[in-house]
Amino acid sequence: MAISKSGKTLICFNVKNGQFKTADGSLTSLTWLTKFSKEKDLSTKKIFGDGELVLTLVNDKGFTGTIGMTAQDAAYNKALGFVKDLSAGTGEVKQLSVVQHSIYFETDYCGADGITKTKKTWVFGVEAQAPSETFDQNTDDINEANVEYQITIKGTNLKTADGSADYVDATTGQKVKVFTYSLLPDDAGYATFGDSVPVPKVPAAQVQQ
Repeated sequence: MAISKSGKTLICFNVKNGQFKTADGSLTSLTWLTKFSKEKDLSTKKIFGDGELVLTLVNDKGFTGTIGMTAQDAAYNKALGFVKDLSAGTGEVKQLSVVQHSIYFETDYCGADGITKTKKTWVFGVEAQAPSETFDQNTDDINEANVEYQITIKGTNLKTADGSADYVDATTGQKVKVFTYSLLPDDAGYATFGDSVPVPKVPAAQVQQ
């Protein structure tokens, strides 16, 4: 049987067009992105019986990661309580709470045909730390600042097809967490996917039990 890679993604690259939204704020653009990384925050416990491994339990806590920018984003810092306006200018202040929010960004990808397309992604339940920042002296080149925000991605509950309630898996009785939600150019709703925070829902054919 011949192996076909038709429709497969060959390479992913680039990150661009970042936005964020808090629960009580408006959708706001982010400073130019340089990176978005995430790593699964998951632990397991092995259960042994009769001298062998019987079961592996999973504790999935979401993701941790990093957002890199060309510079600190003033609107983002203020919305998350890292910075406050002073009588003149701004000041970095003690963080008193964690503001959960959603983040949007785009990435490019292509297959073996070499045609570059754009994938759109929302990230839910994001919590960020005040940014780290490094300034280097100019030498032969301009050494720009490196700004990174450490994040935790907690996700949001998957909803029923009509969006009225949390979906509960009929087999396990468990709710389902959605951490990221992505659309490709051929998916319904792609054109306006970055205009507002979407609600992740099960397909209409998947009936709530």
